[in-house]
Amino acid sequence: MKTLCLYYTRTNTTKEVIETIAQTIGADVAQYTDGKSRKGFPGYVGACFATVNNVISKVSIKGEFDPAA
Repeated sequence: MKTLCLYYTRTNTTKEVIETIAQTIGADVAQYTDGKSRKGFPGYVGACFATVNNVISKVSIKGEFDPAA
């Protein structure tokens, strides 16, 4: 069974960490995203409002992985 490291990042710090972990354990990597820009102060505020209001946007997963492997 293959392992998938799935992550969400606003500033790409999480991406760097998860890629290191995935490489160490031999896992695939995929990013969870809602397709909205969360960069800078406006992105931070938008993410805060979405969290406080429990708003779940349409999400997608970006990455090269085979869920059947």
